[in-house]
Amino acid sequence: MIAPANFLYDTRGRPASRPAMVREPRGAGTVSTDAIPAPSGPESAPNRAAGNGDDDELRRLGERIAELAARINSAEARMMTLIAEFDRRGGWKDGGYSSCAEWLAWRIGTKIGTARERVRTARALERLPQTADALKHGTISYAKVRALTRVATPEREAELLEFARAGSAAKLERTVRMWKKRNTRGRNPGRKSYKFIQGCTICVSCC
Repeated sequence: MIAPANFLYDTRGRPASRPAMVREPRGAGTVSTDAIPAPSGPESAPNRAAGNGDDDELRRLGERIAELAARINSAEARMMTLIAEFDRRGGWKDGGYSSCAEWLAWRIGTKIGTARERVRTARALERLPQTADALKHGTISYAKVRALTRVATPEREAELLEFARAGSAAKLERTVRMWKKRNTRGRNPGRKSYKFIQGCTICVSCC
């Protein structure tokens, strides 16, 4: 509280050398903020409810994305089946194309390299029924299937499929590249052979 004018100025109207301040009695007319309770009860409940509602909505949104991805994977499986049959029956020859991949690149509007990978994957899935079934049911993505079919054989399909489910598509791509480069057992003596075990790639023999 600021003191009245007659405390701040002398009788001649000149400012006092040291203006005096009047200290208000302790506790008079003021309320400590410590005494004010934090909002609780009905007033704060809407904010908490709004936060929980946002979390639930985002969770549902994430589930919808995952469900849609599974349906896309299922559609990819159907597409692989159709491409394999179309290629096997030579449906691309009537249009004067040199290969099924060339026809596919034109027909679906993609790059020739991408079309070749699709045709290669489609052919490979015809001898990998477990992988084809996993893609059909949306449990693995086309990206993983594309990588897996570069090295999978009917004898090792289950093992490689388990590895594909355990990690990301990027990790699978890296592992497949390494596996193709180094797994030369029976062809180049003295080189290492690698095997997939529980999501890891380990050396199993050195010939």
